[in-house]
Amino acid sequence: MPFQEQWRGVADLLYTTAGGILRNVVAEDGTTCRICRAPVDKYHYCYSCDQHRRSGLPLADRVGFLTYAAKGSQAYQIMYGYKSARPLDQHRLLVQLMLGMGALVHSTCLARVTRHPVDRWAVVPSTKVLPNVHPLRRLITPMIGLPSECTLAIGHPNSRCLDPGSFMAVEPLHGEHVLVIDDSWVTGAYAQSAAVALKQAGAERVSVFVPARILDSAFSVTKTFLADHPAGDFDAARCPWTFGECP
Repeated sequence: MPFQEQWRGVADLLYTTAGGILRNVVAEDGTTCRICRAPVDKYHYCYSCDQHRRSGLPLADRVGFLTYAAKGSQAYQIMYGYKSARPLDQHRLLVQLMLGMGALVHSTCLARVTRHPVDRWAVVPSTKVLPNVHPLRRLITPMIGLPSECTLAIGHPNSRCLDPGSFMAVEPLHGEHVLVIDDSWVTGAYAQSAAVALKQAGAERVSVFVPARILDSAFSVTKTFLADHPAGDFDAARCPWTFGECP
């Protein structure tokens, strides 16, 4: 199904703001991880996602991304710069547009691929600031059309590994579909830990949207992947859930 034209203005603004900076995510079996879309060398999953799968914990049912952000690139600087002490307005606008594309513009796409509309949304809490002042949450809250928020509290997070005790749902859930939102994904430990916490609290389904998948070109596989897949023309309307046309 083609991209809904009523959202064309949002896509055009995103393209105008950062079309030459962002890089579309590639979903290609044996080339990128089936879960986080990181470059792999003829495997189905990257090392981190494979370890998460082997844990036996109830992970996110689906993960969506809008762009790659290689370390040292402008996209990488924006994803960390928007939450600095003195962020640039352009950085904040770009991140907000990316959040809107995933959480609002393509919300119907997520409902179609999961066969369940989103009932609640939650932000992965920052371990450096209080959840109610998280810069990501400040950008999401003003958006019109989102369902009610589901709050996660900080437990004892470990960024290096999946940990069921990293976060805790503040209130019990009753079979809802929760959309977890984080700003960037390196290993996915935080986002997946949040998904586990929500499922243990009673969520039936958890989807995760992350605007930027961080890549490290110090790894040879990643370096080769970036060389073989140049940025090209960024398609701001490409669905973050199918990595192609909207379903």
